[in-house]
Amino acid sequence: MFFKGSYQQTMTVPGAPGTRSRASGYDTRPTAMNPLLPQQITFTVGGTASDGDYTFTLVDEDNNEVVVAFTRGAGETNTQIAAGLAARLNAISWANDAFDASNAGAVGTAVGKHPGKTYSWKSVAAPGTGTLLLAESVAAGGSNIAPGAVVVRSASGDPSTGSMDEIRNVTGSDAVTAVWGIAEQVQIPDEIDENGNVDRNIKPGEHASVATKGYFWLETETALSTSDTVYVRFTAGAGETAGHLRNDADGGDAKDMSAYMKVITPATSDSLFAEVSINFAP
Repeated sequence: MFFKGSYQQTMTVPGAPGTRSRASGYDTRPTAMNPLLPQQITFTVGGTASDGDYTFTLVDEDNNEVVVAFTRGAGETNTQIAAGLAARLNAISWANDAFDASNAGAVGTAVGKHPGKTYSWKSVAAPGTGTLLLAESVAAGGSNIAPGAVVVRSASGDPSTGSMDEIRNVTGSDAVTAVWGIAEQVQIPDEIDENGNVDRNIKPGEHASVATKGYFWLETETALSTSDTVYVRFTAGAGETAGHLRNDADGGDAKDMSAYMKVITPATSDSLFAEVSINFAP
């Protein structure tokens, strides 16, 4: 059965893209994880450094609060102020239980220690003509990966510690050569909405297999013929899915993957499936 947002593999042994030869070997499917990510918050010191208190308040999901502050009074630069805020955060037990903070120049980064847990902030203030800006650079949790979507490896596992390879959706800044393969769901779907629809996305914290060779029915955004160059969406806007296939570059949001992917059986319109040969194996 084929279903929207996913794929179906054929039984044909894979070869190079566009062929059905046994010469290149069989499928490879390393196991990986869509990681459950900790939140990251940046605090950027700007403007003209001024004497007084640079301060912000962290708030957890239970509305517990802690004030992080650095007082400038000895001619400190913006970089030194950012370093002082990071040091103060690390010195507060409650805050350091939640984050590890550091700085690079005038930009501080607080990296969460508890994946999936979200903190907010308030009462951000800087003295005089100085400025202090807080922003969430990484949301807690992570992003869903659609089954059959093209993915990259975001971290390598370590057998000595039992850690797994990690994957993520492609983004506009990724090179075509960074693609590892397509994500396959290995866990039994168990989320059904009120209409009886099953959510087959690979969610943060779930395992997946990454197919690097083979023949698959993959969902397309456009009609896709055997003579078309295969493009993959790297930049996803509203209503779009990173890693899905189409027949053009869509203004640069999709990239040419013809070196790795070839249409075998066409999709005659959008939101259908094309049989595609893939070969991302090294």
